[in-house]
Amino acid sequence: MAEKGVKVPRFEDEENPLRTGKVKANSETKPADEKVNPPVYVRPVKKESFFEKLKQQLTGKKADSGKIDNEKADGGKSDNGKPDEKDFPENKTEEHQGQNFSANLSENKKPQNESLYSKLKDLLVINSKKRSELERTSTGIPGLDDMIQGGFIKKSINIIAGSPGAGKSIFAIQFIIDGIKNHDENGIYISFEEKKESFYKYMLQFGWDLEAYERQGKFAYIRYSPEQVDQLLEEGGGIVENISQKINAKRIAIDSITAFTLLHRNELATRESLLKLFDLINKWGCTTIATAEQESDPEKHKPSVIEFEADGVILLYNFRKKDIRQRVAEILKMRGTKFTQKIFPIKITKEGIVFYPDETAF
Repeated sequence: MAEKGVKVPRFEDEENPLRTGKVKANSETKPADEKVNPPVYVRPVKKESFFEKLKQQLTGKKADSGKIDNEKADGGKSDNGKPDEKDFPENKTEEHQGQNFSANLSENKKPQNESLYSKLKDLLVINSKKRSELERTSTGIPGLDDMIQGGFIKKSINIIAGSPGAGKSIFAIQFIIDGIKNHDENGIYISFEEKKESFYKYMLQFGWDLEAYERQGKFAYIRYSPEQVDQLLEEGGGIVENISQKINAKRIAIDSITAFTLLHRNELATRESLLKLFDLINKWGCTTIATAEQESDPEKHKPSVIEFEADGVILLYNFRKKDIRQRVAEILKMRGTKFTQKIFPIKITKEGIVFYPDETAF
C-alpha cells in the first residue's frame, strides 16, 4: 500500500505524465493527431464454383482468379460504408450462383457465347431431371402404373403378398412377360414350389408361350427347393447369376419367398437371410418382385419381416363377402413414390390381372 500522504497520480489527473506528454508513448501507442488509413480489402483467390469449372471445360479457358481491384482501393465499400456483396462473389454459394444463372435464363439474359449458353442450359435441364425423377420399370398390370408414378423404381425389390387364389403368381409372370414383349427386357422366374411343365401349361390360357420365349433366350425358369436357396447364398449367386448374365436379364420374379423364410428358427435369422438374398439380387441389377403368403381378409393383415425389408409392398386379397368372393388390392408401401392409398377391385381376365383404381371395392 502507498504511504499515507503520498499522492498517487491517476489517469484523470492533470499531472498524469501520460496526459502531459512528459513520458513518451511506447511503440504501440500512436499520436492522437495521426490519421489512420482505412483497411484495404484484398480480394482472396476465388475458388472455382461448379459453373466456372463447367464453363472452363466447355470453352477451354481458365476462370479468372481473384485480383485486387484498383478502382476499389478505397476498401470496396458501398454507399452505406459496408463491403459491397457484388464485389465478393466468392462468398456466394454454388446454389445461389445457380439460381442467378437460372434467373438470367428466364429473363433472356444470354451469355455472349450462344453455343456455351445452349450447352449450359441443356446440362442444367438434364441435371434437374436426374434429381427430380427416378427411373421406372413398367409393372405390366393395366391400371397400376398410373397409381405409382409410372411403375416400380428400377432395380427395386417389391413384394406381392396375398392369400391363395388372389393372383400372386399371375402378377409375377405378367410382370416378366411385359418386359419381354414390350420393353426388350429379358426375365427369370424362380419357383420354390410349382413344377415347370405344369406352370407352362397353365400360363398358355393367357396366351403366354413361356417355352417359346425360353427357346429365344429371353426367358428362364429355375426351380429351387427352399433348402437350395441357402446354397445359393453361400455360392454368391451360382446358377441364377450365370443365367442372368447369359440372357442379360433385367427382371426377376420369385414365387414364393414365404417358403424360404419358413426354414429359419426365428425372426432374427429370417431377417439376416432376407438381407443376404436382397443384397445378392441388388448385385444382379434387376428389378425384382417376390410373392408372399398373406391373410385373405384386409382387416386381419399383419406386417411381416419381408415387408419391412422390401422397397414396395402390394397386397392382394381374395375374401368372401356373404355368398361370393371378391378380389381386391391395396398398395401398402412404395419407397420414393407417391401412390394411391385405397382398397380397389381387381379382376383376372383372359389377358391377365387388371387393376380398377377408380372403382369401389365394397
